[in-house]
Amino acid sequence: MGKGLSMATRHEITKRYARKYAAAAKKDKGRMLNELVGVTGWSRANARRAIAAASKRRGPTRVGDLTGRIGRVSVGPGSINPSLAKAQIQA
Repeated sequence: MGKGLSMATRHEITKRYARKYAAAAKKDKGRMLNELVGVTGWSRANARRAIAAASKRRGPTRVGDLTGRIGRVSVGPGSINPSLAKAQIQA
């Protein structure tokens, strides 16, 4: 069932399960693992590892919610500091 899900969607689902999983009783954790396995198509061991990693992961729950994050700096001919460009030309 989980073959059609993108990795971003799986991260979002796992992050939501991780919040509930930490506070759940042992029987509830087993039920939650079964649900996550059914949704994502992962094995139970992989689902458990993904929940553990998601609880440590910081940042937004949704991948599309990237407000306040700094993007990559473009590197190319137009992005070089003019004084450095002159130094490169003279060298």
